[in-house]
Amino acid sequence: MVSARYPGPVTSPAALAGPLPLCARRPAGALPTGRSVPVRPRRADSGYTCTSRGGGSAGVDGHELDIRRVGVLGGGTMGSGIAEVCARAGLDTRVVEIDATAVEQVQKRIETSLGKAQARNRISAEDHDAAQGRLSYAHDVADMADRDLVIEAPRTLLVLPSNTSSIAIVDLATATGRPQRVVGMHFFNPAPVQPLVEIVRSVASDEQVVAALAAFTTEVLGKQVIRCEDRAGFVVNRLLVPYLLSAIALADTGQASP
Repeated sequence: MVSARYPGPVTSPAALAGPLPLCARRPAGALPTGRSVPVRPRRADSGYTCTSRGGGSAGVDGHELDIRRVGVLGGGTMGSGIAEVCARAGLDTRVVEIDATAVEQVQKRIETSLGKAQARNRISAEDHDAAQGRLSYAHDVADMADRDLVIEAPRTLLVLPSNTSSIAIVDLATATGRPQRVVGMHFFNPAPVQPLVEIVRSVASDEQVVAALAAFTTEVLGKQVIRCEDRAGFVVNRLLVPYLLSAIALADTGQASP
């Protein structure tokens, strides 16, 4: 679940779910209207602006908006991977966990992953150090108050599961009071390696919010986006599950070995 917001005070976790969405800034010299954008990470230290295909600036409620500071709520397998993706894309990234022990664990997890990426020549030593420098950690949700974009990815020990690949986005959205501002953003494990992200639109989602998030995910994070409706399994898991069930049936009936 993704919530994009204006900076402002946070009085409760529920308050994070309903802010106004922000849009990624396209750097100077970007491709003109109507041309495709290469899918690759772009440094976002100075921010990005999304421009609409019809001309002018894309935003919500008449505002041209930026995403420069990202927060990730939850630092499990998916949350830590998403935080690494954001930091490597040049974004100031903060991870919030439930306590100091969990914060230490997620920090070690991300440091290990970045170290492996450098060892495998996926990133340079300079990029490794720069990504580390963009990451910060906390265990108080109030530390999300200055974030422009907040991505909810709690570990399974919390109330919501981490990947939100089967929970209806509209169910999460209607609990916030501003359901039009809530959009599904489904990464795949491991998030730093897997290129695909599903952007999920519920019946309550504002189309401008969906478009802004899809642009941010493609242009800043360098991911391949597929947009889909809010249905069980979204796209990938909805295709995968029938394959798995067929495999189980073949093994169960003796037509194939397990």
